[in-house]
Amino acid sequence: IFMGNGQVLAQALLSSQSIPYLPLTLAVKGLMVYLLLRNGAYGGTLTPSFALGIGSGYLVTLLLTVLGIHLDPAIGMLLGATVFLGTTLQAPLTAIALSLGFTGQTWNLTIPLVLAAGLSYVIRKRWEKK
Repeated sequence: IFMGNGQVLAQALLSSQSIPYLPLTLAVKGLMVYLLLRNGAYGGTLTPSFALGIGSGYLVTLLLTVLGIHLDPAIGMLLGATVFLGTTLQAPLTAIALSLGFTGQTWNLTIPLVLAAGLSYVIRKRWEKK
């Protein structure tokens, strides 16, 4: 799960396989990707961002369930991937298209993804001003 670009992690979560210690896994994976890319390793950010977004979206979905808000984990993962991709790529519309394309979803989910990507874009822009 730590090695590679994150495709295995994303596939495991999307196919409903349990990942023991998911928060730790995401933290270590994110740190490893950051350190490797920061120190000149060859590779991109697309697949790692997608995988980390799916994992983060899944965790947020679980936390919302604890608070009494029930959301389909697949929707949570898709929203997380879109927000994460939109933020790291600085291209929210591309993130929406990639999330839908990678997962084979229909265009029915476009409105929630546009809202999530738009909100993350506004937050990122305000954060950059500070």
